[in-house]
Amino acid sequence: PISGPQVTSKILEPIMFAYNLFVQESNAKLTFKQKSNETTEAVLISDFAAVEGEGNSEFLSIMDLPEMDLPSEVNVSHIDPDLDYQDGSQRDTRIVRNYDNVVSVEVPLVLSADEAFAIAHRRLWSAIYERLKITITLPPYYMFLEENDIITFTYDGYDYEIRIIELTIGNNYIVEVSGVTYSSRLNDVDNLPAI
Repeated sequence: PISGPQVTSKILEPIMFAYNLFVQESNAKLTFKQKSNETTEAVLISDFAAVEGEGNSEFLSIMDLPEMDLPSEVNVSHIDPDLDYQDGSQRDTRIVRNYDNVVSVEVPLVLSADEAFAIAHRRLWSAIYERLKITITLPPYYMFLEENDIITFTYDGYDYEIRIIELTIGNNYIVEVSGVTYSSRLNDVDNLPAI
């Protein structure tokens, strides 16, 4: 149950996570899509570090979140039909040392215990998979990219998949992309490893 007035994004966030959706603004419209249906674009490493005129820019910025910022446990509260539609809760944990970082998610939906556990499991693993924050700049011909698109590239022998979180087009049409590492495994909770 939703108690009192709340910001729309606060209400939609757990529902979107429960059904593995994302929202994207495209052509002045909000569209909701399954995360398995995102657009994927390969980016050439030679296009990185686009700058106006001559100058030096940071080639690729990679920031790794500290382990203590990642959740050690995710609790999902929901309406449980097996409990006569009373509040239920499911949790997933991972073994970590020296800290507790518990994330609580309230999903105002009727869910079975298995469905709620799947949400907790996906939320726990998404934080682990998305722990790398990456920023790059690209030339103007990448202006067609949109937030939540997936870009792929190979750098230093590693293949990267990045979900675009923020995309800024400057006055000079240089495209600055900020995103997080991504894995299509997050779309299928049955294929996520147990912790």
